Amino acid sequence: MMRSAPMKLAVVAFLLFILPAGAVRAQDTPAGVAIDIEPGEAGTPAIQIKRGGKLYPLRQHEILYANDELVFPPEAGSKSSVKVLVDAQRHVTLNAQNTKLPPANWSGLQGLLPKLASAYRWLYSGGAGESEGPRNAVSRDISAELAPSVLPGVKGKLLISDDAGPPLWIGWTDGEAPFKITVSAQGKLITQAEICGGDPPPEDCLREALLPNLPAGTEPLEVKVTAADRQQWAKTLIRQSILKSPQSEPPGDLGTFLAAVQLLDQEGGAYALESARILASIRERYPAAQKLLERMRNGEVP
Repeated sequence: MMRSAPMKLAVVAFLLFILPAGAVRAQDTPAGVAIDIEPGEAGTPAIQIKRGGKLYPLRQHEILYANDELVFPPEAGSKSSVKVLVDAQRHVTLNAQNTKLPPANWSGLQGLLPKLASAYRWLYSGGAGESEGPRNAVSRDISAELAPSVLPGVKGKLLISDDAGPPLWIGWTDGEAPFKITVSAQGKLITQAEICGGDPPPEDCLREALLPNLPAGTEPLEVKVTAADRQQWAKTLIRQSILKSPQSEPPGDLGTFLAAVQLLDQEGGAYALESARILASIRERYPAAQKLLERMRNGEVP
């Protein structure tokens, strides 16, 4: 069923709140979402949106409108393209030879817009509490003896699913390499890993770990990270049944990504690590998942 005009304008008004001021007019109709930009590496020429006579940089999960046109840099050549979701089940690919979207299909996008807007917010908004300093998706409950910049994260409880699920992802920003990570249940070691080992440790140490082989069950898990400079962080993860989002619409990695984003919107970040588990499972195939994990690791979300 089509949405009424007031409802349609209400959704567009919400999108105006998260997009650049003046970039979108309320009468424009959402026509698609940029779900994959190639090439996406830093330093490559930027693709831009021509909107209302002005140019804006195109970003992952940008919502595009009926009158938008993409501008591809000449030096990018034939390798530059954008995959645009135009309804729940279909996407089109734009490039230098095909820069305009097909006619807007409002009915095909309206059900996804709230989820897509939330994804855009998590990918690009600074979020609340920026003045608190470095944060990440591990824990902001830091032991009193540790420096306040070491292994911060989410205040309060952290929840993950009670099934075996995908590997557990954690990320942090500080401490000296190498790092030892252990996961235990009721005092029994389940798995462990060393991150950034070697003599000397790598200078470009990526401070994150992916921990497989977690058994199903409801026993709480204790995750402990110990840095070479003896700084240590430990957190108990509560395990419970978590309702899986239906993946029928949209299908594939986009549906998986939006399911992870929905978890971030619940209970003040308590599901951040469960969200990260899902994102890590598609990061190699879906650039927005990789970007959101980087923001988690760097303390920009949740």
